[in-house]
Amino acid sequence: MTPQNKGIQSIHELQGFLKDEKQKEYSIIGLFKHFKSDELTNLFRGLKRRGIPFGEAFLKLILMTVGQMTIFRCVNSQDNNADGGKDAYYGIKNNPMTNWRTLVLVMFLRFEVLKQRSVTNITNGIKCFIADDTALAKRGKKLEGISRIWDHVIHRSILGFKGLFLAYWDSVNIVPIDFSLHNEIGKKPEKPFGLKPEELKSRYKKDRRTNLPGTGRFAEMRTSKIESIIRMISNAISKGITADYLLVDSWFMCEELIRFIFTKPGMYILGMCKFGNPKYEMNGKLYNASKLLETCKKTMKIKRSRKLKAHYYTLDVAYKGMVVRLFFSQYANQSSWNFLLTDNMSLTYYEAIRIYQIRWGIEVFFKEAKQYLRLGKCQSNDFDAQIADISIIMITYMMLSLKKRFQDYETIGGVFRDVQNEMIEDTLSDKLFGLFIELVSSILCRLEINPLEFIQIMLEENILSESIINLLRKEMEENNLRKAS
Repeated sequence: MTPQNKGIQSIHELQGFLKDEKQKEYSIIGLFKHFKSDELTNLFRGLKRRGIPFGEAFLKLILMTVGQMTIFRCVNSQDNNADGGKDAYYGIKNNPMTNWRTLVLVMFLRFEVLKQRSVTNITNGIKCFIADDTALAKRGKKLEGISRIWDHVIHRSILGFKGLFLAYWDSVNIVPIDFSLHNEIGKKPEKPFGLKPEELKSRYKKDRRTNLPGTGRFAEMRTSKIESIIRMISNAISKGITADYLLVDSWFMCEELIRFIFTKPGMYILGMCKFGNPKYEMNGKLYNASKLLETCKKTMKIKRSRKLKAHYYTLDVAYKGMVVRLFFSQYANQSSWNFLLTDNMSLTYYEAIRIYQIRWGIEVFFKEAKQYLRLGKCQSNDFDAQIADISIIMITYMMLSLKKRFQDYETIGGVFRDVQNEMIEDTLSDKLFGLFIELVSSILCRLEINPLEFIQIMLEENILSESIINLLRKEMEENNLRKAS
């Protein structure tokens, strides 16, 4: 049997010779070390864990995410070298005392510090908050708080949660910084949450003490998404995160959110709106969006943007006592019209479209996180585990984004595949080095040469690096002890 278990787990000296220093620095483990800060260390120290330091378990959970492995599969795999059993990791994810929201924000603030070292850092670019939701499908009807939700992509109801995310665009990267999970009670009183009475009773239930982070996250599941996104933005601003714009789609564009942004000096809202019932005041009269567009066609000369291949109108109106600017636009070869709303009264149509297209970045995050990091795939019955799983995915995405920023990858997918290859290479190098130790030891024994004496001779003659010799000596000693036993 090759000595590749206990001793080989600590082969950092050999890795210094086998792996390029820059590559090692930007590996997941290397990046995690950079993310460590005094604030994060204090958080780790105060978090409850079982049989393994929280920081080590947290890093292992990140590596499981990159490896697309469940806890059970990882701990029970043949090549597992993790400390602690599966209960240690389940205990961390199921713990309602862990403040995952704070942990994610602390990691993001560290990301902001680390990105300053990048040559791609832009100090005067546009910075944006982006809010959007996505359907997270689930299989089990016993999950805590599960319900049927409406998926706007496939236009039917599915079993799962709605994930509401707040992302941040810093002119180079888009990274998620906060989220909440929501269920939907539905419109049928006889089937609340889209479940039959017996299915509703069979859902997992967990008692949580008041004033715990997990208790608050479970309670926000029934709050409105507008209320939740306002709370997320307020929390981010309180941590010193600033943005020039909040970008939203038509679902989130409402009076409550617009009025909230009006109270935040230096930040504007920009979003798509629907041609619906909301009334806008112009020249002392109220019009809905369709009537405003008809008025524009009759009284205004249409403008053309050659760069965007679109025709448009710009109109300043009042909405619920707030002065806003509307952009009605029609693209080439399209008969339908769209319109954007902003409270930045100096914004031009071209600038508005250029900024609003940044919102597409959160859709890319949803696609990449679901494809590469298994976003929404956690099937744990415990709601705290659902929160923990998504939080770890968001932090992993931050780390991959930082690696992309430093090493000029074209896509997150390219970073993800490279990181997975690094993990495979590390595992393979562990095994190969174990075989190498076994081979050297066997050859020396057949030649009737004492391995320890041979190492001593090599050390005295400076033929081998001292670090490699010390490692060889340690491995051979452990190998001899195993054989003797």
